[in-house]
Amino acid sequence: MKNFKGYFITVIAALCWGFSGTMGEYLLHEKHLDPNWVTAVRMLGAGVILMMYILLKNGITDTQKELLRDRSSIIQLVLYGVLGLAANQLTYLQAIQYSNSGTATVLQYSGTVLLVIVVCAMAPRLPFKTEVIAVALALLGTFLLATHGNINQLVLTQEALIWGMLSAVATVTNTLLPIPLVKKYGSSLTIVYGLLVGGLFLSLIFSIWNIPVQLDFETILALFGMIVVGTIFAYNMFLIGVNIIGSIKASLIACLEPVAAIVFSMLFLGTSFVAMDFIGSATIVSAAAIVSIVDLILEKKKDNEELSARV
Repeated sequence: MKNFKGYFITVIAALCWGFSGTMGEYLLHEKHLDPNWVTAVRMLGAGVILMMYILLKNGITDTQKELLRDRSSIIQLVLYGVLGLAANQLTYLQAIQYSNSGTATVLQYSGTVLLVIVVCAMAPRLPFKTEVIAVALALLGTFLLATHGNINQLVLTQEALIWGMLSAVATVTNTLLPIPLVKKYGSSLTIVYGLLVGGLFLSLIFSIWNIPVQLDFETILALFGMIVVGTIFAYNMFLIGVNIIGSIKASLIACLEPVAAIVFSMLFLGTSFVAMDFIGSATIVSAAAIVSIVDLILEKKKDNEELSARV
């Protein structure tokens, strides 16, 4: 029953992330907001709310003081906030700007497979056969999304493809950069400070106070959906799920996010997709799922070996 609860909560998190992408598409395509402004406001809004929650719950902890006094950790935090979170969020919304939330989310998820290549290079080790298959599927899926199978045409705009691929690269940096910080200070503090640093950085370089924005009820509601539902609520649900079923299983379930983004985009915004879009999307999602399944198998194998050693 406990595991079922963990799976259910993680599914909710994936659906919320998919919903957030659809709200982003609505703000960019229907309300014509600037993606730089939306990204900065989303990050700052989520960061401020989460920081207020942490301070009200625990006050300023010794861990926070240690983080803010350690020059090396501050440098790592700035790199994570700018090259990890901010880069990931901004490239994702730019990809939505030139395509739609479903396509952008699928392209971003190809970063999961790109991460395999980076990890193999860092180890160093040769990739497993299943990892090679995952990379091939990701490349094939991207090709199908971009060309619909016709090598002589480009269905996606060059801008959409470029931003989508940059989003995949940013997924790698967003995954690897916070690892030492998370080990030392925990995921909550790392992400909150990363959101604040990244949001402040984007606000300054794009001077978001000079960007004209018309805030009506629908716009505020969509921003609420992105910040509260798609960032704060989704993040907390995912962490709860991770604590119950483990990070690898949770990451596998999170592969539902691109599917949710496509469905929400079709239902709420009337975005149209053709058969080749679904095939390409399914191919990339399958590639990401294979990576998580391999990790799950390796984790179980390691657990069995440790159990045998004790016996």
